[in-house]
Amino acid sequence: MTTNRRQESASHVISSLSAHYPCCNLKKSLHRSTLHPSRLTQQCASMTSRARLFKEYKEVHREKGGDNDIQLTCDDTNIYRWTAYIKGPVDTPYQEGVFQLAVNVPEQYPLVPPQVRFVTKIFHPNVHFKTGEICLDILKTAWSPAWTLQSVCRAVIALLAHPEADSPLNCDAGNLLRSGDHRGYRSMSQMYTRLCAVHSNGGRPGSS
Repeated sequence: MTTNRRQESASHVISSLSAHYPCCNLKKSLHRSTLHPSRLTQQCASMTSRARLFKEYKEVHREKGGDNDIQLTCDDTNIYRWTAYIKGPVDTPYQEGVFQLAVNVPEQYPLVPPQVRFVTKIFHPNVHFKTGEICLDILKTAWSPAWTLQSVCRAVIALLAHPEADSPLNCDAGNLLRSGDHRGYRSMSQMYTRLCAVHSNGGRPGSS
């Protein structure tokens, strides 16, 4: 594909995004006198990721109300910044809670995974207690462009139900499970869930 054709294709994508999603302010960087090949490649990757995120944005809004366990929203001014609220899975120490996740999407998405972390404090072997970092293979080596932000949230919910004690980011939680002290693990997890992820008015939990 020649440079002119690439720019024409880019112009079409930008016009579509700008018309349907005001926060995609791309026109400022569209037509420049010359573009170095590396710059053009970077710009095309950015536009590909924006088109993909716009598609996911539309799907999330179309399915609104269909998935009661996940609420996923995009920042009004930055399509690369998302917030998710997930319900703790039933029959786990987290079932009473609603947990906030921060989702930051790189410009290389979906070739590169999003960065996802817990904002709400949680006691779980695969979540760093202080930073909220999540140890989940699909966010690292097992990532595939077939994953979406919503399916990533579902994978995080599944991780809450099936913790991996052998590779803990929270050693205290991991040690409780490895030693067979499931009662102690459940007690600690429930305590932090009730302290940080449950509001008496049923609203969203705030960040901690």
